[in-house]
Amino acid sequence: MADGDDVIEELLGKGLAQAARQMLDGRDFDGAAKTLKELLELLPGDPMLGTLLASALLAGDREKEGKARLDSVLREHPDFPMAHYYNGVYFSGKEHWDEAAAAYRKAIGLYPPHAKEAIADAWQNLGCALWESGEKPEALEAWKTCLKVDPGNKLAKKNLRECTSGYGLPRSISTAMDDSHAFTDMKMKQYLAENGKDSFGSLEEVNAVAQRITEAWNGQIAAKYGRRLDDLGVKEKIRIFEAVKVDFEGVGKAAGKARPGKGRKKGK
Repeated sequence: MADGDDVIEELLGKGLAQAARQMLDGRDFDGAAKTLKELLELLPGDPMLGTLLASALLAGDREKEGKARLDSVLREHPDFPMAHYYNGVYFSGKEHWDEAAAAYRKAIGLYPPHAKEAIADAWQNLGCALWESGEKPEALEAWKTCLKVDPGNKLAKKNLRECTSGYGLPRSISTAMDDSHAFTDMKMKQYLAENGKDSFGSLEEVNAVAQRITEAWNGQIAAKYGRRLDDLGVKEKIRIFEAVKVDFEGVGKAAGKARPGKGRKKGK
């Protein structure tokens, strides 16, 4: 005869399977919540059951109850990764992208190494949160990391394909903007390399360099090629961009002079 632990384990397995069917097949979120509450009576305070219950409540438009349950799990089990993941899902649904990204990062750091599918899902969702918050290069890196963990992740593949330009940079709203962004990225890196730098020293330096690059684009690319640039392939465009010389002479000194005085604050 099975002992008490075996009985509980059997009931837990059956209950979780039932809750999964209710949520995924029938979209009966209230039914799933009821099933999970019954399981919690067998295992009070179990973080996985508490998190799944919270997700069922949230999916069933019982937001206040669901978020309270999720927050309770996070307070009592701050190192439980699944709760942080679903907290990210909650904030994504509210379009609070910074909070969502923080929650997904927390989950990634807490999942055990063998939980590859869960880690990959967190990276995929993190990429979406970063993209929506405007951190587009970081979003591409998140999706690439997702695919390193789980090469078969379809959502990450789709997002990378749709959000990456032919230059390997975040896609813009038009091909013309993709071209100018690629040119700017190339010449920014060129400026840093020529000056033996890894990064810019100030916002004024960034602006001064960007102005020179824009002048070169307008005078040597836009004026010469115009819309004909759209008919060229990426490789040919890159060869054209590489041949353009940008005059960075005196940029560092000009940036230093433009720096605001000590104690001066800028408004938003």
